[in-house]
Amino acid sequence: MIALGQGLSPVFGGGRGGVVWTPAKLFENGELGAWYDPSDLSTLFRDTAGTVPVTADGQTVGLMRDKSGNGLDLTQAISSARPKWIESSPHLQFDGVDDRLFRSVFSETVTSMGLAIVSQQSGANETDVVFGAEETVTGRYQFYINDSRNRAGMNAGSHSGAFPYYATNSAQTKTVSIQNWDGSTLRTYTDGVFANHSVISGSIVYTSSGQIYLGGSPSFGGNLFTGDVYGALIRATPFSADEISQLNEWLSTK
Repeated sequence: MIALGQGLSPVFGGGRGGVVWTPAKLFENGELGAWYDPSDLSTLFRDTAGTVPVTADGQTVGLMRDKSGNGLDLTQAISSARPKWIESSPHLQFDGVDDRLFRSVFSETVTSMGLAIVSQQSGANETDVVFGAEETVTGRYQFYINDSRNRAGMNAGSHSGAFPYYATNSAQTKTVSIQNWDGSTLRTYTDGVFANHSVISGSIVYTSSGQIYLGGSPSFGGNLFTGDVYGALIRATPFSADEISQLNEWLSTK
């Protein structure tokens, strides 16, 4: 079990040496991954070309820039399938019908990965998938977070069925969900607290049909998320105990 709260806490608003922790620290050495922040209007656009910025409550989002420096932006070409940007506690609102953002192509072989998201489900579908990466041709090599049951999942050939639960979120409260796979064990956390784990080893191969998605799984049309997303992050290297603590605290302010 990874113990939390034993390392440095995030410092907001100046703090120790004037250093403010943000998720940018998770990518400062060129780590592969992406960071999506709906509270940063400079990253949100109404069109996929990035020429029409989002400026007002209720406008739809066709492009969401990746803030990690890796350029893994999320887009949606179909105007009716774009989530709305909501100004209050800035977030994206997904309708559970067709709203989805995705990044294609995500072509990588990974032997570890971390996912983090702060979200709140409003729909009743227990199979809603809110955030993840998968190989869309086969529907395999999935690595995802399911919000309603706070379930982390991997479905990668011999890894199929590795689904450690966090805990059922029947109240549908806003929750920070983190899953961390170090190449041997997949661990899940709810609001910074260790919840469960599964022993999993091997690698996940994403080819030219691989995608990162937000709002629903590309290969399973019924797994569309109904609710709000306040921030999301994926990295192809596991989080340390300190990073999990810092990431949880940062996301919990959203």
